[in-house]
Amino acid sequence: KWKSPQTQFTDQFRLWRFVSLGGLVASIFILSFGPFIAMGQLGQVVSRLFPFKRGLCHAYWAPNIWALYNIIDKTLAIIAPHVGLSFLVSTNGSMTSGLVGEMHHQVLP
Repeated sequence: KWKSPQTQFTDQFRLWRFVSLGGLVASIFILSFGPFIAMGQLGQVVSRLFPFKRGLCHAYWAPNIWALYNIIDKTLAIIAPHVGLSFLVSTNGSMTSGLVGEMHHQVLP
């Protein structure tokens, strides 16, 4: 009986392919982290990948709060002329230009 190419690959689970894929993933993991395991420094690698001791609040919350602050400032700068307020700073600036430097808020301090 003829099968279409789409159903040919989804009809059956092939254990040996699953095991070989798992072996490939495990070998890449061992090649990557093997030297650190051999030198007893796996803990150092894990602590740098997941910096729980340095404070997740600083690492994850602070940028989010800063982004919300920038969004509020930009929104206020856009709606200010519509309610009769004007600012000396132009609203054409971009906070996400990719350039390193100081960004001055337009409405908020």
